[in-house]
Amino acid sequence: MINRFVRQVEPQPEKIEGNYTFDDFATCANIVLLGDPGAGKTHLFTQCAKETGCRFIKTRDFLNIPAVDREETLFIDALDEKRSSYENDDVIDKIVQKLFACSPKKVRISCRSQDWLGDSDLSAFLPYFEQNGGFVVLHLQQLSKEEQIVILQNQGISDPNSFILEAEKHSVTEFLNNPLNLIMLAQTVKTGDWPKTRTELFQSATYSLLIEQNKEHTHRISGRYNSEELETVTGAICALRLLSDADGISLKSNDNRLGYPK
Repeated sequence: MINRFVRQVEPQPEKIEGNYTFDDFATCANIVLLGDPGAGKTHLFTQCAKETGCRFIKTRDFLNIPAVDREETLFIDALDEKRSSYENDDVIDKIVQKLFACSPKKVRISCRSQDWLGDSDLSAFLPYFEQNGGFVVLHLQQLSKEEQIVILQNQGISDPNSFILEAEKHSVTEFLNNPLNLIMLAQTVKTGDWPKTRTELFQSATYSLLIEQNKEHTHRISGRYNSEELETVTGAICALRLLSDADGISLKSNDNRLGYPK
């Protein structure tokens, strides 16, 4: 599963025609790839780098190693880990300075959607992007049916189609759209014995979702709480969203989207 569907975020396209994959933007000089936790950003970067003979590198390592070959295409992964682990607000400035110092052939940078600060982060990268071929910001889309089947097969599920139908029957379709969530769901019911009730399944899956899977993010305060501690708070937020008919909850003080209270 090397290629994945993506949506262009910046610059905003004049027309949205059809579906685009990450590979469709291969000629772009600079790409920022955003995605939800567990969406498959790292997997996509490692596989693309391997297939194209390019270098995959974590953000921390990129900042620490000597300047790279100017002819290399760099897949710089996990901007959010560096920022989260060290609460480092100027990490992007350091990345931009390093990019100017080595000027690689092409750059691909990944970051969790929740940790990307939109125009603020983009403006920090712009001096480099504008002088080195332009940029595009992409968002990794949810899994297609074919991609779900591949993941389930890799998890040892002998009949992926039946598994997907059973998930839909148990009203946990949302867990099929994200690679990490799908893997956790597959592991939860791997024996073939689905929980007897939706409540039982939802409880098991919820506890799995509330566990921070990324070790780097557990270094920050928001990653130090266990499932039991988070359940009450997240449950209250979800209830508030349902009762208020809000589209979501925003953590950004300058978020002006309708339906996203701050």
